[in-house]
Amino acid sequence: MFDTSSNSEVISDAYDLKDVVDGVKSYQTQMITIGGEADIGIANNAEEGEDAGPADEEKVQVVDIVHKFKLERVTFQSKKEDKKDKKDKKDKKDKEKDDRGLSEFKRQLQNYLKSINQAYKDQLKEILHGKNFEYDSDSSVAEEEKEEALAKLNTDPKLKYKKTKYEAVLARQEAYKARAKAILEWATTYIAEHFDEFEFYTSENGVAGENIIIPAQYKEGSSTPILYFFMDGIEARAV
Repeated sequence: MFDTSSNSEVISDAYDLKDVVDGVKSYQTQMITIGGEADIGIANNAEEGEDAGPADEEKVQVVDIVHKFKLERVTFQSKKEDKKDKKDKKDKKDKEKDDRGLSEFKRQLQNYLKSINQAYKDQLKEILHGKNFEYDSDSSVAEEEKEEALAKLNTDPKLKYKKTKYEAVLARQEAYKARAKAILEWATTYIAEHFDEFEFYTSENGVAGENIIIPAQYKEGSSTPILYFFMDGIEARAV
């Protein structure tokens, strides 16, 4: 399954995903060992006098999903906070205790959730007008352009397929808008309450706030995190 904003794969339905709230799923990660496998048996089978090649690669443990999908860790400390911390060490300690990047995380998460809704708008516009179409900068003219295209969609029998597609995307957008508030409320309350337990990831080559944000929670006593996925920004694709 792919992050729609970066087109990078971030998870697979082959993994055991659990429902958290409507629109959010979680996965309990596991540690896996990588390295060392490639050279097993080579050194022992080398002819006398031959170079057996390099020693086995060092074995290391990694988080399965983070490694498999090359998720990249991101932090949420604003430049403004960073400057203030450098200026006043005491304030830095207070800031780390009271905030620790929480306000920046909330801001970036809001940006990301808005981008999901914008993606729906872009899909609807493309169905009505085709790729690369831009509405007039005058909002009243833009509304007329949209209404004209909708009227044609609803009356032209040849556009039945497009109409069905438009209605399906519109339904998904309305469903997302209905649950987006609950998603944001869950994220900004639950994660805020346990912020010390969290680190954050995005997709390979992703940018936090523009692409998917994947919270990773290390619950007390656990060496492997629970990853949380905002499913409205993820699309299943054949690979």
